[in-house]
Amino acid sequence: MTIAPAGMRVLGYCTARDVGDGRAALRGDGAAADANGLGDEVRKTTGRRRDTAVMAVTQQLARISVKYLADCRKSAGESPDGNPHWDPQPADVLDLDWAPILLERVCELAGLDDVHLDALRQAIDGDSAIDLDFLNTHPHAIGAFGPAPTALSAAQTARVSELLVQMNMPAMLAALPADDTQAASLIGYGADKIVGDPRKYLLKHFNALREFYLGASRRHLLIVLWWD
Repeated sequence: MTIAPAGMRVLGYCTARDVGDGRAALRGDGAAADANGLGDEVRKTTGRRRDTAVMAVTQQLARISVKYLADCRKSAGESPDGNPHWDPQPADVLDLDWAPILLERVCELAGLDDVHLDALRQAIDGDSAIDLDFLNTHPHAIGAFGPAPTALSAAQTARVSELLVQMNMPAMLAALPADDTQAASLIGYGADKIVGDPRKYLLKHFNALREFYLGASRRHLLIVLWWD
């Protein structure tokens, strides 16, 4: 079991600042990497095991069509054990590592206006308006060790994408202390576990998030979010 940073609750093998709003982050040791080439600067482990591999719980996003979601819902309803056959294309899945809460914290420190801050929160929290219970049912639940999956409609995704593009993340990161240790201490939430420059890590993940939403918006896709 990893030790939760101050101000976070423990959710099984993941940690979250607030279970109700779905934001989560991890802290630990070990090497990390993901399919999108992100998270290389972070060291982390958890006690969760998937087969024989020790995996860290990180935020996942998938951009999918309305039809794909409907097909998964239908498959779950027709399957004896509720299998939705959820398997988005790898190119349409983003592992955001445990950057979300750190990005939000940087924006708060920079005094980002409420409209854009809310857009960032929606980009990483999703919305509970779309029924995703079929993706949260044992034994085929996605994100079984985190909050229930959430989603944004295509219209919500387009609006969030527009606002993310308007955000000047380099300027907000530049406002942090020049010293890496001091910057990580100010951010908190396990930022001290980032190996190297926390600004570089957060800018990389913010850019990935922005481009992911921009691609979804251009293709009129919705986004599903979960922790896995």
